[in-house]
Amino acid sequence: DGVEGIGGPGALLALPARASEYCARVAAFVGLPEARVLSSAALERPVRIRRAFVPLPSMRNRHGLSARHFAHVRTVLSRLHGVEEDLRALALPDAGERLYLTRSRLPEWARKVRGEEDLERALEASGWRVVAPESLPVAGQLRLLAAARTIAGGLGSALHLAMAFGTSCGRRRLVSLGLPPNRSNPNVALHALRQGLPYRHLVDRKSTRLNSSHEWISRMPSS
Repeated sequence: DGVEGIGGPGALLALPARASEYCARVAAFVGLPEARVLSSAALERPVRIRRAFVPLPSMRNRHGLSARHFAHVRTVLSRLHGVEEDLRALALPDAGERLYLTRSRLPEWARKVRGEEDLERALEASGWRVVAPESLPVAGQLRLLAAARTIAGGLGSALHLAMAFGTSCGRRRLVSLGLPPNRSNPNVALHALRQGLPYRHLVDRKSTRLNSSHEWISRMPSS
């Protein structure tokens, strides 16, 4: 918000070189002509500028986030996916469900939870709903989150969608599975802490694959 008023009508929005392929999408998202959004990769020589505005990010990877970041997340979801009604539903009481977001259907190179397919079967037998979030549209993912009291999954980006709750989490709680904190990304813990969302991280104890699903299931919330 407010991009049009920064620097006047002739100002340019500059993106890092690594984001050059997204210039057109960013222009559409912020409502600027494409000609006013460029990547530093397009600069062939030093450029003299009169004034530069450097935005302070509301979230810094692995370092933390501000309370306003949750509003930014909801704005992005609304503008890109048109999910206003589903976002409003997140403020309603949950339906008491237990939801597990699996990573087992991701490509081979993606980080996985050991023995996850066995864990899925054990969770389903215990009344959990197991879902591969990448197979659903954003609206469908939000509806599942809204119904869940316990949201669990391997440590990764699927759990970041819980930021859409903001600080209106009700009785919900978040559980992640993965490596010890000193070897894993702390972003999920950071946003859960800022949200006031009860959070627990279950550490892989390097058990054998045969026993890993039994280890996980014994440490998951039972209700």
